[in-house]
Amino acid sequence: MASVTNATSTNVELQQQVEELQRQLADSESRIRAFLSLAQDMFCCLEFDPPVPTHLPVQDQAAMMLSARVADCNTAFADLCGADGPEQLRGSRYVSLVGTTSATLIERAQRFVRSGYCVNSVHNTDRLRDGAVRHFVSSSRGEIQEGKLVRGWVTFRDVTYQTLIETAAEHGEEALCRTAAQLDSAFWIMDWHNFKSLYTGPAIEQRWGISPEQLQSDPMCWLERIHAHDRQRVRDAFLTHAATSGFDETFRVCLPDGSVTWVRDRCFPVPGATDDQLRVVGLVQDVSELHRAQTGLSSLFKVSTEMLFVMDLQGRLQEVNPVMTQALGYDSDTLIQLALPDLLHTGEQSAGRQVLSQLASGKPAVAVSSRFLRKDGTVCHVEWNAAPVSDDGLIYAAARDIASELSDHNRRSRQNAATARLERLSPRERQILDMVVTGKASKVIAHELGLSRRTVETHRANLMKKLRLNTTAELVRLSLQATD
Repeated sequence: MASVTNATSTNVELQQQVEELQRQLADSESRIRAFLSLAQDMFCCLEFDPPVPTHLPVQDQAAMMLSARVADCNTAFADLCGADGPEQLRGSRYVSLVGTTSATLIERAQRFVRSGYCVNSVHNTDRLRDGAVRHFVSSSRGEIQEGKLVRGWVTFRDVTYQTLIETAAEHGEEALCRTAAQLDSAFWIMDWHNFKSLYTGPAIEQRWGISPEQLQSDPMCWLERIHAHDRQRVRDAFLTHAATSGFDETFRVCLPDGSVTWVRDRCFPVPGATDDQLRVVGLVQDVSELHRAQTGLSSLFKVSTEMLFVMDLQGRLQEVNPVMTQALGYDSDTLIQLALPDLLHTGEQSAGRQVLSQLASGKPAVAVSSRFLRKDGTVCHVEWNAAPVSDDGLIYAAARDIASELSDHNRRSRQNAATARLERLSPRERQILDMVVTGKASKVIAHELGLSRRTVETHRANLMKKLRLNTTAELVRLSLQATD
């Protein structure tokens, strides 16, 4: 009767522990979702129900993929679909959200299958349900489990403006300026070689108080409106990158009425018909609301009770929160010079690199148990989740210290589990096990028990099979756990 009561008590404790772990895991996932929700590129996770067997012909797999439903997405994707938020889209069929024809979706799905369920930076043109034509660069990753495609991760970057501007530029300066005026009132165009303004959208004059005439006489006068703390950074980035790799900066602008707003200014070079023609085309967006949301996330980053960190795809730390610096004993400047494998115990670095490879391929990592090394060399046992944003090139992660879960309660749980396994053995097998773990060879055991060596070897083989163990070291470890 007592054993039944103890078993019931243990089951209740285990259930409570599972519920607590699920709660903590949900907290970690909510933090990662907060990171993803603020990504400006569109992101969604599709779930295939039923899962798609990868042994089927390509066309059959592609047809089954049309049943995909949205498991998760960020705010940018919800906005594209005209939804109030990600919650409204979860569980919806993907084909019902986009205006792309089924034939086109099947063609893309076939390309996805043929590529090995991994597609990078593909340019697609789509007509949305409202009739608008948009251009996207998308990347997709598939998750395979037991020979079946179970979900896919997709990121989209809207390149409509850039595509239309580049097309218009092929037809001359007049067509370029006309297209810019039609697309967005905050566009600007600059002749880089002659360093003069070709076009300034009316919103720039209205919002910044800078007239086209002022920009004609001084194309860099807009720098005067930039907050003093941001001005030098923006100036250096613009002059260095605008005509080559492109410019993408977020900064504060001091408006004529004395208020301060946050803007994102992006530009890219557009070559002309001849080598001496080079235009730089830019778009200014008001991102004050997004910045306020990011400021709120920054506060969460600072006050979180979990370790939060951001890495690039090689695992190099880009940002860490105070809890992580305190837990590991490093200052933040030192930590961001390290990569994730540098923090891992030597025996787990290889596994850590495998997790990074998984993340780099677009697949999230959930409930990864690792040993982080503190600055003083001691071990910090953690469990962490991470999710990548492919086009952002970053990995967002949340980790929690699980040392408390390796306490007396857990040791008792392991002890009970080990004892239960040993109870499967017969009295003779248990007797031989006790002698094996003391280091006695089969020949010695046979002599002491008055048995043949072959009989002892048979018992040893049987007990290893019952316990599902492969080595003597594993047998010793199990015996120690039962007596711990």
